[in-house]
Amino acid sequence: MFAYVEMIRLGNRDKTYCMPLFALGLNFAWDTVYSVEGIRDIQMQTIFYIGCLILDAAVMYTYFKYGRERFPEQLRKKFIPLSIAVFIICFGLQSAFYCQFDIRPAAQYSGFLQNVLTSLLFIHMFYTRSDTRGQSLSIAAAKGLGTLASVVLQGYVEMTNPYILICGAISLAADIYYIVLIAGARRRKAS
Repeated sequence: MFAYVEMIRLGNRDKTYCMPLFALGLNFAWDTVYSVEGIRDIQMQTIFYIGCLILDAAVMYTYFKYGRERFPEQLRKKFIPLSIAVFIICFGLQSAFYCQFDIRPAAQYSGFLQNVLTSLLFIHMFYTRSDTRGQSLSIAAAKGLGTLASVVLQGYVEMTNPYILICGAISLAADIYYIVLIAGARRRKAS
């Protein structure tokens, strides 16, 4: 959750968005599906999902407010419809997992797969932006710690799950690489 709060703060400060579009769409879809699902039997986890959904909405606000300038120039006139299309696609993908599997496996399989994608998209964002506005060591570190905590809890403590361990290892490796990229950019900027 710290990463979300930092993305909102940094996005408004730097006047940009801090989470790649597909990662934001997948997170928003995931948090929406499991918040709605959890309302049937509200538990602490449901309250956490609803909190994440509210933070997703705030991150989404920064995306729609500042994202047009980062869109390819030839597509800027289509920024809103293309962005909405991505959110619809993300809901479709999340719905496919939800409809195919029981609740717990659906949440885990889709969540850990999207975590891999999110980690890779952050690296892509670093390389495709001309600056590091909207990117910080605190976001990168919080993302990495969140990955590590989820993998240890769900892939090892609760039960040994090779799918979670493999996806988690890939995500964590990418998160560490992203931390190194951001730290290097920060050092270069300071000197």
